[in-house]
Amino acid sequence: MDRVKPYVILFATGCVLSMCMALDCDWKTQYEYKGRCCKTCLSGEYPRQHCSENSQSVCEKCKEKRDHCFCNNDLCENVECSKCSTTPQCKQGEELKRTGSFKFGYSCRVCTNQTYYSEKDKMCKPILNCSEIGMLVKFPGNRTHDAICGYQDNNHNSLVTHNGIVMGLVITGLTCMAILIYLCIQRTREPRTKKKYPPTSSFLNMPSEERGCKLSKEEIGEV
Repeated sequence: MDRVKPYVILFATGCVLSMCMALDCDWKTQYEYKGRCCKTCLSGEYPRQHCSENSQSVCEKCKEKRDHCFCNNDLCENVECSKCSTTPQCKQGEELKRTGSFKFGYSCRVCTNQTYYSEKDKMCKPILNCSEIGMLVKFPGNRTHDAICGYQDNNHNSLVTHNGIVMGLVITGLTCMAILIYLCIQRTREPRTKKKYPPTSSFLNMPSEERGCKLSKEEIGEV
């Protein structure tokens, strides 16, 4: 049994260490304490009692003239939060990132492709894919705003169709009117042309005496 105990202790220690290493608290809303993720207190408060297996942290308002109030409005530089670091002022479309396991560093990073910065969650989130939810894209989204989805506007489509039909009828009516005006102008010109240039048939119907040249008496043989 004495030989088994060291192996059991080592195994248990390894399990505890692996659990601690696998612990991944959301540093923006939680802080790590003795292998647990405790809820961060609100601004102007500090954890009077840390969380346990059965309860969350007990927060209390910071006292006046207190030198250190759990990094109020600032960031913790280490796990114990014994030192505070000023929060970097990130630009629009950037999120605050924390690096390190025991001693922390903070920097601003631009939201990558297909992500946007959410003012509500204070972090970069994936841009909504409208096609996956069966909707149309009204705004594709960018690094500062999420995509806007919507359904097809049937009223708008019917209005466009109606306007197209009306325009087609108007164009057709104007074309027909132009053709009628042209035909009327041509008909009014035809009588004037006939009066100016009489037809040859009227000359052919004249009597032979009028059509021929009159001969003199001498040419006829009358003296």
